[in-house]
Amino acid sequence: MKKKDTKFTIGVILIAIVVIIIAAVLIKNKKGFKYGEANNSAIENSSEEYVQYTDDGTKVNISKQLSAEKDFNGFKFSNIQLSARDGQTYFVATVTNTTDKDSADPIEVDLIFYTDKGEEVSTMYAIIGPVKSKESVTLTAQQMFDFTNAYDVKIISHKTATKSEANTVENQTNE
Repeated sequence: MKKKDTKFTIGVILIAIVVIIIAAVLIKNKKGFKYGEANNSAIENSSEEYVQYTDDGTKVNISKQLSAEKDFNGFKFSNIQLSARDGQTYFVATVTNTTDKDSADPIEVDLIFYTDKGEEVSTMYAIIGPVKSKESVTLTAQQMFDFTNAYDVKIISHKTATKSEANTVENQTNE
């Protein structure tokens, strides 16, 4: 009796593993990409024109467009930095509440990165914690692949994070 139970358990586990592998392959083969994935062709086809290396091998983005201050719904993003080490990309920015009201609730945003040809490279999800009026916080986000050669970043509300809506956002870069 125990031998049959063991075989049955092993059979169920094997079926579950096969289903998980098939689901992973199907999800990976969908067109487009979602959070945590990259547009590999855009990354591979872009140069490292916007990247410098530090002595310890860290890649640092030097695009003036990416590091330019950005406005989003009463928040100013400044001191924007994008870097990568060991294949992981890190985003850091100072976020200032420029309104006369405290933001009591966290705000979900999507950081959409582009090449200098306008190709979308990747999207990072981030949460801006509550920020009092005229005060600043540090926003950080990271992803498990390297896209430090991005040219620009657009900041949009997480609820409207579609490619077409990202392209129509007007309040991104102070020029």
